[in-house]
Amino acid sequence: MSFSDDLTLGRIAEGQIAQWLIRANYIILPTYEIEIPTGKGPRLFTSHGELISPDMLTMKLQGTNVHFHWVEAKSKSRFTWHRNSQHWQTGIDLRHYRDYIQVQNESRIEVSVLFLHRHKTPSQDDLRNGSP
Repeated sequence: MSFSDDLTLGRIAEGQIAQWLIRANYIILPTYEIEIPTGKGPRLFTSHGELISPDMLTMKLQGTNVHFHWVEAKSKSRFTWHRNSQHWQTGIDLRHYRDYIQVQNESRIEVSVLFLHRHKTPSQDDLRNGSP
């Protein structure tokens, strides 16, 4: 699959996750729509430097309060069975993960990573290697 195909699937997943959140009464500010002219994705600028921004800032009314939450949307084909740990896993780029931790610390707004998997069944390789 090409980078362009991956980007297209990622954009579709971002939209699907955003629609799911909207149906759950969240208000969405999609940062994934922001692209810096250098080709970089959305950034959060802080006094400590520039961080990769999660894909969306969500808001949900709770009584008279507004709860803010950062959401990073990821599209993957499926979970992968990790034989050594005997757990299902999926993943993100380590640099992005570290930036999301910093975003959470700097903004004091929780960051969650939501995965949209295109297949619900294990791969044939995982099945051959003992996945449940």
